[in-house]
Amino acid sequence: MIIRDADGTIYKEVTNPAAVYDITTGQLICIGEHDDMENIYDKKRTELMNKGRVQAANDLCVSKIASQENLDKIWQSMIVVTHH
Repeated sequence: MIIRDADGTIYKEVTNPAAVYDITTGQLICIGEHDDMENIYDKKRTELMNKGRVQAANDLCVSKIASQENLDKIWQSMIVVTHH
């Protein structure tokens, strides 16, 4: 699968895509290969816990992305959000 914007610009090819996000706010934190996302999740969760932000750490989630259609929707929604 590929991570691409609505115009078709390709950012990265991935074989096992996943996303790290906040389950309370729906904010996408990162998207990429599942193993990399697990590492980012662990690191971000540890950082939040060390700062005493237990609830924020508990709100983090890693989710595999099963289809190109879902990958496009998730990535393109992140681009829209980050450009406002």
